[in-house]
Amino acid sequence: IVKADSDLEVSLAMMSKHREEANKVATMELVGNVKDADCLIVDDMCDTAGTLCKAAAVLKKNGAKRVITCISHGLFNGPALKRIEESALELVLVSNSIKHSQKEIEKVTKKIKL
Repeated sequence: IVKADSDLEVSLAMMSKHREEANKVATMELVGNVKDADCLIVDDMCDTAGTLCKAAAVLKKNGAKRVITCISHGLFNGPALKRIEESALELVLVSNSIKHSQKEIEKVTKKIKL
């Protein structure tokens, strides 16, 4: 645990993933303790959201209270929006590096905020 000041405690956990091929994660392991934690996943890109949703599921399975994510580039291809809607993710914050319509996204999920 890294103590930032007397009121704030933050810790670090990471996911170790191994891919069989593009867009296919063979294994994913949690390194660290997330029990009763609010978890923030920070990622550069979300393509089909498979890895992201799997990571959220692993965090919840290991006791996380909430899981949110910040994404730099939201591609949201194929089943991405449906996967996010059906996932353990509470909120997905996305930069405006790729143009999307909030109204169109909200037809599938209200979890994504641009």
